Amino acid sequence: MSAPPPATGPAVEHGARSVAPAEAATGRLGAGEAAVVITVVTAVTLLAVLQRPIPLVLTMITGAVMVLLAGRRAGRLLAAVAELAASGGGRG
Repeated sequence: MSAPPPATGPAVEHGARSVAPAEAATGRLGAGEAAVVITVVTAVTLLAVLQRPIPLVLTMITGAVMVLLAGRRAGRLLAAVAELAASGGGRG
């Protein structure tokens, strides 16, 4: 017996994992990308509250972001962060 064809069509390759075309077309962020956005917002909030940069914290945050941006989604992720910054961080 042969397997039924996939309902969403063939998978599209993105880096090390494959993504269904429906997910690629929606432009939604994945878990790692969402974590980076949350980290950026948290870092900015922390630095605003403390009103001074902490070198170790900044180094750790930068390292985590660089690891997560190692894939091909850096452009989309940076666009999401820029959109969040332009909208005032969700404040309305």
